[in-house]
Amino acid sequence: MRKPFIFLLSIIICIWAWGLCLQAADLHANPPAADYAVIIDENIISIQDFDSAIDKALKNIEFVHFVEKGSKEWETIVIMTKKTVLNELINNKLLLVGAKERKIAVTPEDVNKKLSELQKGYLNKDGFFDEIEAIGVPLEQLKDTIYYQLLKNKMRKALVEELEITDHDMYDFFVNHPSFFINYKKRQVSQIIVPSKQKAQEITSFLNNGQDFSELAKKFSIDAETNEIGGDLGYINLNQLPDKAKLEMQNLKPGEISKILKINNEYYLFKAGEYLLLDKDKKKAIMDYLLVEKGEEILNKWLVQKKETAQISIHPTLKHYYEIAIDDIFVPTSDMIPSFSESILDG
Repeated sequence: MRKPFIFLLSIIICIWAWGLCLQAADLHANPPAADYAVIIDENIISIQDFDSAIDKALKNIEFVHFVEKGSKEWETIVIMTKKTVLNELINNKLLLVGAKERKIAVTPEDVNKKLSELQKGYLNKDGFFDEIEAIGVPLEQLKDTIYYQLLKNKMRKALVEELEITDHDMYDFFVNHPSFFINYKKRQVSQIIVPSKQKAQEITSFLNNGQDFSELAKKFSIDAETNEIGGDLGYINLNQLPDKAKLEMQNLKPGEISKILKINNEYYLFKAGEYLLLDKDKKKAIMDYLLVEKGEEILNKWLVQKKETAQISIHPTLKHYYEIAIDDIFVPTSDMIPSFSESILDG
């Protein structure tokens, strides 16, 4: 089964943005006033290269969406495309510098592995490359895009690892994110089994008056395997319980006792214990959580900080397209400009 055609078009804008980063040359003197789109520290992107990238991106968008040039919708697409490309190429350049400072690298083997994964969605390699060619994306540019997306993923991981995690942070995380440390399929369970509903009601009355569950199990339970140990079943998989008992256990808090349940002509009372704690390193759990749930946010905050400290000069005609805050940057949608799918190139 082949990937939807829209997927390949979704990487167009980022391909041209990455391409511009590769074309940036060292700047040793003040540029001509009308010949640059953006200068980042000592690197320059020419206005001609920027315009070329915009033209190519818009042609591919026009090919997919058949939007009439000159229409209000088309003008909106043009504005948003310029904004996206400008901010992407600035972010990408800052990312390259940050990765170099941290000695982060992506090997050709990494790129080829990801390329092979993309081809798995097609019946054969020819189908994949035919689609790449059909939308005018040279293979080398696709490889560049994969390269930089993998670099972004590695940079995200590095920034998470640079965070200082205190003992207080670990405790707070444990309290507020118990699901990272608890196996909700297993919990400690105790039981009392009696032959009649009347006896079960009598025991319930004892429990309501504060008597101990385990002592009552020793005295009244007819289950020979557990009555001498206070009805303790240990940590069990809740799927092992009858359906009505499983449902009861899923809804009880530790220490709470079930209602009377009739199972196979016998009457049961269950006491819910603690869920099984996973043997998991708390600091690693925090890192895993931050990388999955907050990795993009952490990377974006880093980019904002870099934008605020880097020497960035935007051509006067393009300044209104530039945004420091990542959240303010236009995110293309499938009904306007296909967005770059990180889920596909996630690595």
